[in-house]
Amino acid sequence: MLILGIALLVVAGLVTVAVIQSGDDPVRVDAAFVSVHTNGLALFLAGAISLALVAVGLLLVRVGVRKARRRRREMNELRRRAFEATPTPTTGSGRPGGDSTSPGRSARPPDADDHFDTTPRD
Repeated sequence: MLILGIALLVVAGLVTVAVIQSGDDPVRVDAAFVSVHTNGLALFLAGAISLALVAVGLLLVRVGVRKARRRRREMNELRRRAFEATPTPTTGSGRPGGDSTSPGRSARPPDADDHFDTTPRD
């Protein structure tokens, strides 16, 4: 892969040098209702700038997706830690005054149906 990448860079460099040296030929670009008269060098540079902008845009999208994924994982981890560290009221502790709290919850994450239960779980 490294050799293929280097070969492509060399070919791109050779094409760039060739266009710069022979870029004075007139070029006419027709697109729908617009007709542009320019030379080959200007057309090549416009394409190169467009390619650079697309590459930078894709890089920014990639960085943004990675950052959002990292933030989402961190939030899920923080929520999990907060859930495990939150004390829960217990019944039947034998202490005067009724309910007491235990230092942590069980390792089992909550079910989607936990809020529909009418009987306490052990």
